[in-house]
Amino acid sequence: MKINPSPYIYLLDLGNPEARQWALQEVCRNIDESGIDIYRQDCNFAGRERTIWDDNDEPDRKGVLEIKHINGLYLFWDELRRRYPDILIENCAAGGRRMDYQMMSRSHSYCRDDAQMFKDCDELTQNITLNSTAYIPITGGETFTVPVFDDYAFLSRLAAGTVFSPTDFQGMLLKRTPSKEELDWFRRMFSLAKRIQRYFLGDFYALTDNPFDSSELYCAYQLHLPEGSEGFFAVFRRKDCPLTTFTPALHAINSNATYKVEEFNGNTMQMKGSQLASWSLYFDKPRTCRLFFYTQED
Repeated sequence: MKINPSPYIYLLDLGNPEARQWALQEVCRNIDESGIDIYRQDCNFAGRERTIWDDNDEPDRKGVLEIKHINGLYLFWDELRRRYPDILIENCAAGGRRMDYQMMSRSHSYCRDDAQMFKDCDELTQNITLNSTAYIPITGGETFTVPVFDDYAFLSRLAAGTVFSPTDFQGMLLKRTPSKEELDWFRRMFSLAKRIQRYFLGDFYALTDNPFDSSELYCAYQLHLPEGSEGFFAVFRRKDCPLTTFTPALHAINSNATYKVEEFNGNTMQMKGSQLASWSLYFDKPRTCRLFFYTQED
């Protein structure tokens, strides 16, 4: 199947058994010859599949071609998993597409959205964390274009996994020797990204409504491990937000217990659960993030 008018962009019709069998044979041959244990499939059409279906559907059978193609994709992946039970299938589709229930039951999707590789996507990546973590907790953030010393941009991209690449902040690898201050910042951010990983196996709470693309609101979320009575929460005051205070209203906090609370910059304090659960945070300027770890001590 091809996208018109370009004669160079095609999509293999996985709804065609012969085409699907050919693809399966070729992929399996490469797996066997190269000893591959991670298979990554990218459907990088950025929504242009609609043109394919419209151009190739039979009259009065709109949608049937797409249904057959997607069912063929499920069959293709199921057969891969049958032949290679331990293989990891990595699902990539033009930045966060195809992350539905059926696809995620068969695959992993590390890169949540390609937009993370471009500048000025802080709010977008916050939205992804807020909206997807409850359903797809094990995904990845990417820091290719995070400026050095920009905590807000880095924290916006945090996820269960984080691609950490010291760059020239235009998506290119760093081609000079970093200063000591830059190396210290890289190490501090890397340690933070590693520290939060295990919390994504716990309970997720959205502490704000979905702010969509508004830069005038707060965005906040919490991850909590019930077995250890611990977790972390992050609050973002966006660049045009006029409010200087925000009360996150945390979940799963024992009001009678005492908690150790540590801000990611190293400041540590103790407070009662009743105080922590209704703690009003102050932000001295826009485009600021405050991230805290908490652990119940008694």
